[in-house]
Amino acid sequence: MKNLMRLTAVVMMLAVLLCLAACGGEPTTPATQPTTKPATQPTTTAGFQVPEHTYRFKVVDQNGEIVVGATVQLCLESCMFKATEVDGYAYFNTEVTDGYKVQILTVPEGYTCNPEEVIYLEAGQTELTLTVTKNG
Repeated sequence: MKNLMRLTAVVMMLAVLLCLAACGGEPTTPATQPTTKPATQPTTTAGFQVPEHTYRFKVVDQNGEIVVGATVQLCLESCMFKATEVDGYAYFNTEVTDGYKVQILTVPEGYTCNPEEVIYLEAGQTELTLTVTKNG
């Protein structure tokens, strides 16, 4: 009977250790949960403070109606992709810098766009309205 109790205790300890190993071994507490930083909080890159900002790109049709679900691309050295939300905007939180280019890659069914059209943002420009064509 003592051997059975010891065996049960060892098996339970192994199960706990396996569970901890599977989830990284650290319990989730408020101190270890990820936090989001405000869009204006600077980040550090190579020892320099690089401010972040929210870039907003609104997609509308030729009548000025918002388009939900269009895919907008924001590129500098690499590209980020976001779909327009229920307010018609695609939001990008990234560093403030010059040289970004924006384009619409895809639109929902019933709309057309020119995916070859690329818009280069002017210095300091963080908002832009992009127009697509509603079919029919």
